[in-house]
Amino acid sequence: MKKFLMRFSVFRNYTDCMQKSLCDIGDGLHISRRGILLSNNATTVINNLTGGIFSTTLLLLLLENATASEYVRFIALNTAVLSFAGMMQLLSPVLFEKMKQRRRTIYILTAISNVINIFILPAMVMLDLPTAQKAYLYIAATGIMQASAAICSPAYSV
Repeated sequence: MKKFLMRFSVFRNYTDCMQKSLCDIGDGLHISRRGILLSNNATTVINNLTGGIFSTTLLLLLLENATASEYVRFIALNTAVLSFAGMMQLLSPVLFEKMKQRRRTIYILTAISNVINIFILPAMVMLDLPTAQKAYLYIAATGIMQASAAICSPAYSV
């Protein structure tokens, strides 16, 4: 089975990367490579657990008592807010250019994004508010979450 999988360049590149990052300590950069590998894997897991189907289902739960026109309005508004918040990464160079220590700001913005995504958004389903208010709170929270992730994203990848 291993020989069969190694015929495909995707698996060969992945295993070469794992071998280099976890076992090769000859150049002294193995700790940095392990940190990057761990960070990328953790980011992938977080994005898979909290994105896509989870977010769509959460929004549908929030809008369970909404009419068809309210569904369309809130989903369109959510999409627009997320798209606009994603453009906040244009502010990243301006924000991080003058900073001497960027790491703390990046960690704070990433923590804000993850806390909103993992704790605050699911808790909104349990609020005893009208559907429209819940939807507006959800859209505001996702906008803040997306903006904080977008601002720190270029600096985080560097």
